[in-house]
Amino acid sequence: MDESFVSGFVNTQDELKQLLECHSRVTLTSFAKWSNDENNKRKRGGNNRLVWKLEDIDENVPLQITNRQILSCQYGKPPQARRTQLQVSDHSYDSRSKKRLRIQKSRKVGCPSKLYIRHIKRFNGFQQPKTVSETQKREAMKALKKQINVNEDATNPQVVIHVKLPLHSSHQNHNVSKESGFSKPIHSAVRHKIYEYVSLGVTSVPLIKRVLKTFVESELCHENEVKPQPNDQAYFPNNRVIQTHVHHALVAGRFSGLDQENLAQKIVVWQETMVQSHFFFRKCTDEESGTAAVTNKSNTERCFPSENGEGVDDMSYKPQNTFLFIHQTKQQQQILQRYGELVLLDATYRTTKYALPLFLVVVRTNVGYIPVAEFVCESETTAHIAEALSIIKDWNPHWKPQFFMIDYSEQEYQALQEVFPESQKYVCSFHREQAWIRWCREGKNQLTANDQQQLLHMLRTIATAESKQKCDRAIKHLRSSKLYLSNDKVRTYTETRWLCICKRWCRAYALPGFNVSVTTNNGVEALNRTLKQFYLKLTTTSTVSSLADTLINDFIPDQIMSYTRNNYICSSQYRAYDAKIPKFLHDRPRSFVKHCLTKIDAASVYASKDVEPMGDNTYKVRSENTQEWYEVFLGDTATLPRCQCASFMLSFMPCKHIFAIFEHSDATWDSLSPLYRDNPYFNLDSDFLSREAQLKTAAAEEQEGDNDTHVQHEEVQSSKSEIIGPCLSVQSCQKRLREKLKVLQDLSFLSSDVPVMSDVILLLDSAHVKLKETIQTENQLPLHQHTKKSNLRQLPQRKKRKKKDPKPKTEMRSAETANRSNDSAPKKRVQCETTSEASGKNLHYFQRYSAKNP
Repeated sequence: MDESFVSGFVNTQDELKQLLECHSRVTLTSFAKWSNDENNKRKRGGNNRLVWKLEDIDENVPLQITNRQILSCQYGKPPQARRTQLQVSDHSYDSRSKKRLRIQKSRKVGCPSKLYIRHIKRFNGFQQPKTVSETQKREAMKALKKQINVNEDATNPQVVIHVKLPLHSSHQNHNVSKESGFSKPIHSAVRHKIYEYVSLGVTSVPLIKRVLKTFVESELCHENEVKPQPNDQAYFPNNRVIQTHVHHALVAGRFSGLDQENLAQKIVVWQETMVQSHFFFRKCTDEESGTAAVTNKSNTERCFPSENGEGVDDMSYKPQNTFLFIHQTKQQQQILQRYGELVLLDATYRTTKYALPLFLVVVRTNVGYIPVAEFVCESETTAHIAEALSIIKDWNPHWKPQFFMIDYSEQEYQALQEVFPESQKYVCSFHREQAWIRWCREGKNQLTANDQQQLLHMLRTIATAESKQKCDRAIKHLRSSKLYLSNDKVRTYTETRWLCICKRWCRAYALPGFNVSVTTNNGVEALNRTLKQFYLKLTTTSTVSSLADTLINDFIPDQIMSYTRNNYICSSQYRAYDAKIPKFLHDRPRSFVKHCLTKIDAASVYASKDVEPMGDNTYKVRSENTQEWYEVFLGDTATLPRCQCASFMLSFMPCKHIFAIFEHSDATWDSLSPLYRDNPYFNLDSDFLSREAQLKTAAAEEQEGDNDTHVQHEEVQSSKSEIIGPCLSVQSCQKRLREKLKVLQDLSFLSSDVPVMSDVILLLDSAHVKLKETIQTENQLPLHQHTKKSNLRQLPQRKKRKKKDPKPKTEMRSAETANRSNDSAPKKRVQCETTSEASGKNLHYFQRYSAKNP
């Protein structure tokens, strides 16, 4: 018996796989396929011979080999050398040769070790005793062959797999040691796991190395199996091997230079699985990329006139064979239909390795900013942007946008003007400020620091003017300034670039509505930053297909889920509302509820004399800080409310004057215009909440409505006893009580009225008895109230360093912030009430307000 091998039988293919893996882990050897009968047409198609004995198998049972596999050691016979004439040279290395010098050649050293696998059929029904003669064996074999030709299944053969495993002694010309694991090729399951992670966008080698270790120890190797050794590179590959297979996985996912074929194949799959989503894809070809259009650019109004006439986008160009990818889901269409009055458009780059801009079409919802469509075009030109917007417009026939917020981009404006000519286009205030500051800082304009500050102040005054009259006065002040008259560059820049299009960026020309609260594209910038720094951070493919995959499978679903979740957590089904919150504020966005509570609290300082009705749902409310009166119109079925105060004009949200009217008149929340009261920004989106949640919320509201009158009556009756209790902590009450006692002690030295002091003594005796009843005692002795101390020590306060006066710099801030900071300084109201009285008054006001506005 050959001592260099060990042999045996297994019954299934899984047992064979497990046996070979355990053999490889123990011996640290690796075998490659040498021959397989299944790949040999002659052996695969012919009838296999029946034998009684097969090498070391001799059990007097007919055997039939159905398949034979031979695996050779990885250090086995080298490949056949090419019969080419070797060039003779004086040196072993020719520096002129272009072939790569391999310092260490093939690992093949001619090791004869082989591993044999035979798939055998055993016909146990024709087994013969050991004493049988050869003639009887031949007769039994003839009968077996006859039976096989008639019906092989009737012979009931047993299929087994015979394995002949080589031991260490069978290897030659190389050593088998612990270091042999470094030369083993990577395991197929480990390689497939790397491909799987790369397909998910994970390409970080350290991260993949950690997860592979967990995969091998917990999933690949079972508890009763031999564990691989730490130096076994087949299961624990090094960083270079992982990086190589990551690269192979990335290359395998690309079908063309621009990855267009791969994207086209993915879109076919997405269209089958996402039936309600819209896709548009056009490949980039080398043919003529555009044709002339009928559009006449001379009739198109320019948003940003050029000083020298350059930079005008040719509107007669229509793309035909340029790259374009557009996507929109059914949920995005619903959100666009609900909030499509104001749309923000912005482009971002560096999302792929190609210079392709990604455009996000974004709307402001009741809970934040949500992308409602996205497209990637070949370049940021008017024709490319207009084509994409036209397709999105065709997908949403009922979408009628009134306002667009764009960057300082002539191409975006011209595209919107072509597709949506009736919509109002505004320039983002942040990019407007950025353009001003960059121009002021350019050395060629020769502006001093004082000139920069003066010019920026005048431009900001124009931008933040609340009326057209104030805007005209600010423009007149700019044109009459010394800087404007003495500097030709300032005069040319302001006139040709900004003053001629002041309707695009001046607040005085902004139409009233919910659009006034959005002045920048910061919401879109935040989405772009999230996409780049979080979603695209996990992948280094930088291809268009990977970008589309991330958008469709990760980014957009997460944004829709966030929108749904934020609407749900604001509903009473998520958590019950506090009884002090007015009923009309239930089931509304959190930001709107907080805003209204702040304004209700601010309206508590008004009295009945400060509110005067004027008829037709119009009122006059006195200003809190001045003697000025504001005219407030609550609106009707066709007109939105309006108020002359700055808070309402800047946010278009209910101001304190409206809540003062609710408190001191017969008007309630229902008196507001239904166009304003039922707008989507003040209400939750029921279309994205499940039917069960809506039914439960309605039932809870109905139950609260039945008990509302009784609960509010009890709250009003007990308001005097709850003025301090619910609002203050124990420590605050103790502190205030000691302050009152200290005041009484000081007054006792000043008062000389005996009857009054006698009455106060009686009141203090009563208070003493009442306060003593609340103290816990044990055996008639008062107990200390021990409070649990925190284990965390208080950090020392950091001392601030004295800063030197900085040199005057041009501060980059929005015009609204600059103007607001100048106007808000003198507007402070002095409160003469004590803290406890103010707290009690506010709480009492909330209770009365809740009872009046259920």
